[in-house]
Order: sequence, then structure tokens, then C-alpha cells
Amino acid sequence: MVTSRSIIVHMPACFYSDDNGPISSIQIIVSESGVMDSRNITNWKIAFFSRPAPYLTDNGFPNPLCVRDGESRDTHTQTSRHNNSQIRHRIVRDRVLDRRDHQEDHYVIGEEGNCLTEEYSNTLCNGPLKPNTVYVFKFRATNIQGQYTDSDYSEHIRTAVNGLLTRDEQIILGVLLSFFLAVLLIIIIYASVRIRQRQKEGGTYSPREAEIIETKFKLDQMIAVADLELKEEKLHRYSSFFFRRKEIFVIQLLSYRKSLKPVNKKSFLQHVEDLCANENAKFQEEFAELPKLLHDLATSDADLPWNRSTNRFTNIKPYNNNRVKLLSEPGLPGSDYINASFISGYLCPSEFIATQGPLPGTVADFWRMIWETRTQTIAMLTQCYEKGRIRCHQYWPEDNKPVTVFGDIIITKLTEDVYPDWTIRALKVERHGDFMVVHHFNYTSWPEHGVPESSTTLIQFVRAIRANRHENTTIVVHCSAGVGRTGVFIALDHLIQHVSDHDFVDIYGLVAELRSERMCMVQNLAQYMFLHQSTLDLLNSKGNSQSIWFVNYSALEKMDSLDAMEGDVELEWEETTM
Repeated sequence: MVTSRSIIVHMPACFYSDDNGPISSIQIIVSESGVMDSRNITNWKIAFFSRPAPYLTDNGFPNPLCVRDGESRDTHTQTSRHNNSQIRHRIVRDRVLDRRDHQEDHYVIGEEGNCLTEEYSNTLCNGPLKPNTVYVFKFRATNIQGQYTDSDYSEHIRTAVNGLLTRDEQIILGVLLSFFLAVLLIIIIYASVRIRQRQKEGGTYSPREAEIIETKFKLDQMIAVADLELKEEKLHRYSSFFFRRKEIFVIQLLSYRKSLKPVNKKSFLQHVEDLCANENAKFQEEFAELPKLLHDLATSDADLPWNRSTNRFTNIKPYNNNRVKLLSEPGLPGSDYINASFISGYLCPSEFIATQGPLPGTVADFWRMIWETRTQTIAMLTQCYEKGRIRCHQYWPEDNKPVTVFGDIIITKLTEDVYPDWTIRALKVERHGDFMVVHHFNYTSWPEHGVPESSTTLIQFVRAIRANRHENTTIVVHCSAGVGRTGVFIALDHLIQHVSDHDFVDIYGLVAELRSERMCMVQNLAQYMFLHQSTLDLLNSKGNSQSIWFVNYSALEKMDSLDAMEGDVELEWEETTM
């Protein structure tokens, strides 16, 4: 069985023979397809976050006893009783066989979920696999002298897409649906035949027949309604732009139909080249058409006197209808407010929380939000200091000493791993005797001016966070204002999943949809063009371009200044003083 995070391996009845000496352990080596060089074997943590390479899942298990047909375990042991070492070895193997019998002779690759803790920093760990990724595995047998031999790699196995049904579940669901449709078809045919017979005979219907006719009529109505709803849902999903909030009426949706611009994947390269023509004229025109915010959605909660000073920027406010509401503190007006918005993901509503970088006075509110929403993953897309200015107050401990916020929330840094383009921290969050581990991913390669020169590292960063996300938990994403780089991250996560499922791309509609849930998402033209470059790399299965080749920088320099290309809006609007 294969899930999005694990592969269940059914163990063979016999592994390796002990004829050439006792085997001390059997280990499993796992590798992504295409990086199967066994000379560079590492551990799960490095293979998952740093560089794909074959890795050992754990320290292994003893070689199970190979019992031949018609031979009992007791008889097999008694024949070797003259050799004490062999007897002891077989006793150990009998215990392993008993354990394997209890576990139904299988091994789960990817079953350990705590591999980011300090305990596993430099050791082997059977950590979760990446969703929608092709893997292979093989066995390694080691004898008591430390010599080993490897089996051949298995066939290619692709893990399931995160959040979707497994293959077995799909088969079961398909069988059940087929059975239900077959029964429904038989009922409809039978009712139709009986109706025709009665019409020909000119007779009346019995109460039972009348009930059947009425039921058929209701079923036909239900099928027609369901078919219409299905078509509407497909229209909404394929358009990539529809509002999920009840407050927005159909007439408003129709007024934004200009926000639907799907492009076939085969034509996407030509589409981008057209946008780049004449010094990116169409790029600028298309981006200018996007509504920066929806005036029909109120932001009055952010303007209340007790909330206004907690907004990092006076012009970036959450909509009332989808803002994150904290638990109110008695006697403290505004204690339920934080500048944060729920954002829909590709498949799940409210999968993300887009928020501003904490201010000194809102750090406690930030950790309250993490705790109350049970968030276990944070994506930070800025550094605390950029261009000599504070972009985000540091809200985690500098060392491993616990820090208390909001009186009863204790934050402790467990581990910190620094990579070339990002840093990963494991933070323990405690409150009232309960605790959880939050994984903090800090992308550190966003340049102070403009956007990254290549989409490679940011795509890898998004995929790493997607793979690390726990089922049904929210991902908190922030930069400084929580709209520019944050919008690029969420849009890129959407596009990575979308291009593998559909034959079209609609970046314009996607950005418009994001802005319906938080104003100014994907804040400037450079970020909008960067999404197009990233999509080209995804369609080419590369993600390794060296530059944004279609960006005409001479045209961009005609803007007031390069500050207009900033990932956020710090230099465009006045920052709030606490």
C-alpha cells in the first residue's frame, strides 16, 4: 500500500542465507528515482531537505529465520543444537519472526514523524516521504565482520498526491459507485417499463406503482440538479477564480469575469513571449487590470482605535469576513484581533494563514494564533533586518533557553539547521502542560531588491514545506506586510499542484482570487512576472533557470525606483509606530 507519506513493504519469506556466516542485520535503503548512487548514502534529514540521495531508514533488524516447507521452527532449531552460537542466533531470529508475524510481515517506509527533533539531527531516522514522488528501495545485509551485500533496487513506486485518495481507496470507491449506479439504472429501467405498460393499457396505478413513479421523478430531478452543480463546480475550478465567501453575490462574480484568462499549457511559452513584447507592455497592462482590493469587502475591524496600532502598515488590512479571530480576553477590547487572513489552498479552504511579520507589541498575539489554530508549520519569507531596517521582529529564542510570551506560552528552540538558501528550526510551544513542535522554515535568499534570479530554490522551498505539512493543519506564511512575497509563495504552491492536474494555467485569475481573500497579494509587477517564469520552469520540469529571461529590466527601470520591485510595501507606505 502506498500513501502520500509512506510505502508499506511486504517482506519476503526468506532474506539471505547464513551458509557463509551469520548475518547481523538487514537494513533498507530508500532513494528518489534518478539518484540511486549507493556510494553517497546519507540519512533522511539531508536527503529530504538538502540534496536528494539514497539514505538508510534505521539501524536494521536481524535476519529472519528461513523455514522451509514442511519443516517446523522447533525441528529446525533442534538440528543445530550442537552449535551454541547457532542456537543463540536462531533464538534471536525466532523472536524476530514472532514480531514479524504480529506485524503481518511488513515494513513501513516513512512511518516516523519526529525526525526533525534534536535527537535525530545526525542519526538515522525513518522519516516521511515526499508526496507525488517516485521512489525505489533495496535491502542491505551485513555480516558480523561488517561486510555487506545489497539487493537490486525495487520497481519505481510513486507516492500519492497529498490530500487525495490512495490507489486502494480509489478502487474501493470506484467499485461502490459502479454498484450504486448499476442498481439505480435497473430501478429507472424497471419503472420506465411499468409506466409504458400502464399507458398502453390505459389503466390506473396501484399505490405502490404510484410511489415508484413519484420516486423516479424525484431521482430524475436530483440527477439533473447534481449534474448542473457538477458542471458549475468544474467551471469554477477550471476558471481558477471564484469567491468562496457567502457575502459576495453572483452579480459581483459576473462583474469580475474579466479576471478569467486561462491559457493552454502548450501555448504558455508563446503567451509569455507576447506579454514581454514591446518592453513588457502587455505584462504591465495585465497587471494594472488586477483589482488591488475588493471595495465590497469591509475592513472596518482593522480600523478600530484599539486595533489600528497593531497593523504594521496602515494600508494593509485583513477583510472582516475571513480575518483570523483570536479568543477574546475579558475586559480587553481588540484582544481577538491580529492582522492575519485565512487563505484557500489548492484543494483545501483555509489551508494558509497570510499574516504580517510580528511587531514587538504583537509577538504574543502571533504565538496565540499559532497555539489556537494548532499550526505546526511556519513559512517566513523575509529576514529580520533588510537594507538596514527592521522587517520583522524576531519572535523565536536566539538560544535554547525557554522564552515566555503572553504569560503562559513558553517557546523553546530545539534545533536549528542552516542551509544555503533557508534555515529550519524546530520550536517547542508549551501551554498549561500541553505542548507541540512547530517547524519554522525561514527562506533567506530573497534579494533586497526585486525577486530571486532563479525559481529553483523557491520551488524547492515550497515543496519542502508542502511535504512537511501535517494532514489537516494550517500553514502560517508571512513576510513583512504579508502580501507580496507571501502572495508569491501561496500562488507558487497552488501552481505546482495545478500544472500536474490540468491542461491550462491561469496566473491572472489565481492572483485575482488571492486578492479576494487578502488585499494586494502578489504586490508588484516583478513578482507577477516571476510567477510566469516559475510556471515555465515547472512546465519544462526544470525549475533551474538562471535568470528571469523574459523580464526587460530596462523597462522596469522606468518605474520610479527599484524600491517599487520590493517583495513587500515597506517603502511605499508609512509604517505604523507602536
